[in-house]
Amino acid sequence: MNEETREQLQQILRALKALDQSVRHAIRADATAGAGAMILRSYSSLQARAAERLPDDFFVCETLRLEPEADIDEQQLVAQVSLACSQLTGYLESLLRARRRTQVDIDLEDIDIGEVSRNLRDTLVTQTRDTIRRAMSDIGIDLETSGSSGRRRRVVIVDADADGDGGDESLAGSDLSGRDLGNENFAGRDLRGARLSGANLHDAVLAGADLRGARLSGAVLRGADLGEAQLASADLTGADVGDANLADADLVEARLKGVNLAGALLTDATLTGSDLSGARLSGADLRAADLSGADLSGASLHRANLREVNLVDANLQSADIRRASFRGADLSGATLPDGQRYQDPADLEQFGAAGGPRSAPLPPR
Repeated sequence: MNEETREQLQQILRALKALDQSVRHAIRADATAGAGAMILRSYSSLQARAAERLPDDFFVCETLRLEPEADIDEQQLVAQVSLACSQLTGYLESLLRARRRTQVDIDLEDIDIGEVSRNLRDTLVTQTRDTIRRAMSDIGIDLETSGSSGRRRRVVIVDADADGDGGDESLAGSDLSGRDLGNENFAGRDLRGARLSGANLHDAVLAGADLRGARLSGAVLRGADLGEAQLASADLTGADVGDANLADADLVEARLKGVNLAGALLTDATLTGSDLSGARLSGADLRAADLSGADLSGASLHRANLREVNLVDANLQSADIRRASFRGADLSGATLPDGQRYQDPADLEQFGAAGGPRSAPLPPR
């Protein structure tokens, strides 16, 4: 899988997440009447685009292609689309996550995409029961009287309290400390000031969530989707956020002391003034992130991608920057691992950095 295909799949993934969220909201609000055909078209278009980019992947091209019967009930059609959308989203996330981990050490062109896809497919199939349970958790089955004949028919209705988490209800300030919330969907939810210390949020979906001022110290967020999440002033001290997606996330003045961000995706993230002292960022992708004024003292940036990063006035004292790439980065006023001020690219080379700010420019992304 080359970089262009990876970026195209990420675009499709973002669209799938938006569609999945819209469908779930429509189900909760019982607003699916007349929308079934449009929802199916939207999903089918995204599935077809994914299939074009993964032509050898049977799971994407065949298994997740929807061809509902002509006389299917509209509510049932929407439920099918919701399930398929969740499966395709999870599969693409796993595929891209696997690619992100391997690109640190080996050339992606050397990877057998067929073998990786089969392994991911096998893993996903074993989790089908859990996937179906999560996809159907907001839907209840009931019998209602319909029409003048008084006949009873089977319909899908919304059970807003099925999971007991209140649907779109605000969770701001709530105490969820130590709770097992792995794989849960909190996309776009209001979690401002929420207490989540020690909570298990492994593979949870928090894309676009508002977590400003939230307490996440010691929480497990491995593989979680925090893309475009608002985490300004949040406390993630000692949290495990390895391999998570934090692209475009707002982490201004966040407390990230000792946090594990190894292998995490932090492209275009804003970490201005954040405390990353002692943090693990080995193999993390921080392209075009803003780390101006950030405290990275004692942090591990081994093999991290810091291309085009803003490190103005950042503190890198005692940091491990071996084989880290700084191409196009701005280190004006930054403090180097030996406590000296940055002057020129040669300053980085003495600490084993792979590429300095004045290296050849990158090809357009």
